Amino acid sequence: MLKLEKVSSAYGASQVLWDVDLDITQGEAVALLGRNGVGKTTLLKTIMGVQSVKSGFISYDNVVISKHAAHRRAQYGLAYVPQGRGIFPQLTVEENLLMGVAALNGRDGISEKTIPDYVFELFPVLKEMLKRKGGNLSGGQQQQLAIGRALVTRPKILLLDEPTEGIQPSIVMQIEEALKHVSKELGVAILLVEQYLDFAWSFADRYFVMQRGRIIDHGATAEKDKDEVGRFLSV
Repeated sequence: MLKLEKVSSAYGASQVLWDVDLDITQGEAVALLGRNGVGKTTLLKTIMGVQSVKSGFISYDNVVISKHAAHRRAQYGLAYVPQGRGIFPQLTVEENLLMGVAALNGRDGISEKTIPDYVFELFPVLKEMLKRKGGNLSGGQQQQLAIGRALVTRPKILLLDEPTEGIQPSIVMQIEEALKHVSKELGVAILLVEQYLDFAWSFADRYFVMQRGRIIDHGATAEKDKDEVGRFLSV
């Protein structure tokens, strides 16, 4: 569904990604692991088109999209939840979600004016706080809003950058259950950047480990002990 072949990326003269190979199939959950500063966020931005490709290829459904703008990739069905959530703090929860509805319209002949019910089924707190400004929500509620806004666009691939960062354990559990449903029941592929190994292992089918901008290890989570992978994450 999504394939990266020898992808490199740089900020000016500073190269961050080196010959990255990675693939995701429909409905699959993939964890992207590694210490801070190894290039995980840059890789997500490069997939989404926020950061340009220096060399290599990114293809989606066998179509090369390496040079396509971010909004075109969103139209294809890619959705991105950045680190730090990226919600609009001065807009209400409802207005934030409706931004996702606006992005969806026109794709595959879809014409939507309302927020899909499944968003509220996954995150009931959003329905309770529709009229509250995004900036007045707790960190965990903001994360649920950011994921909900991405899901409004009915993505085929969901890119998540550290969704558990700074969030209380009870909310982490809710997000974990929601993402399991998104992957296994809705058939949405997930690429998850995560430091919390237990969270990643709870629903990821495969994993990739990055070090200094390169993929150094990958495999099926069912066939690998997470503690063995954890040595790549320890300082």
